Amino acid sequence: MSKLKKSYILQDVVINYDDFGQEKKTYETLREIEVIVVIKSNKIIGLDGTEYTLVENLGLTTDKEVKKGMRLINNEDGTVYEVNFVNNIARLAQLELIEVR
Repeated sequence: MSKLKKSYILQDVVINYDDFGQEKKTYETLREIEVIVVIKSNKIIGLDGTEYTLVENLGLTTDKEVKKGMRLINNEDGTVYEVNFVNNIARLAQLELIEVR
């Protein structure tokens, strides 16, 4: 891989229920992996005068065990990405990532 490769913490979602039966999501840290993350698209969407930015990112990694719903946390700046789609057909796993803010 290249110098764009950075270290990320891979976390899996764990769903528990509280005493009232409400779903409660927590994340379990699995391991550290190396991923290249680049911007795929940047859209500004306006609804009823409200504008927000939707940034989709593309991730590449050699780790083929990443699944939809997992999340990645950048070790350097703490940026959090949720894995939206995974393609494991090629030599590198291709990840569609949504930045969580």
